Amino acid sequence: MTTPDLPTAERLKAYQEQHLARMRELQARGAAVKARLEATEISQTSRDGAVTVVVGAGGVLKKLTFGAKADGVPPSRLSAAVMATYRQACAQAAERSTEALSALVGPDNPTFQLLRDAIPPAADENGRS
Repeated sequence: MTTPDLPTAERLKAYQEQHLARMRELQARGAAVKARLEATEISQTSRDGAVTVVVGAGGVLKKLTFGAKADGVPPSRLSAAVMATYRQACAQAAERSTEALSALVGPDNPTFQLLRDAIPPAADENGRS
């Protein structure tokens, strides 16, 4: 009776070392992606210069400022400019974030493709895509 090819201690150790090296590589790539995401800042100014927003990864609003051109603008129009400018900045932040994630999982990864497809197109200042 023959025994199946059992792995030797050396082959098991080599497999373990390869696995650990792969885990260290993934940890390093994950740390690099995390740093890139934390450093993401998108500044977007409305076409008329009345509004500037700064967002981070995930669309977190970090700063909102009104330029001199905001003086005298009706509140409803100013509000619309804030929202449109914010949406544009969020779209850019999402694009940059997905680029960073592709470095971790690869652009052909199905999960990455799902995330990429979920990014809505950037709207113009009138809310149109």
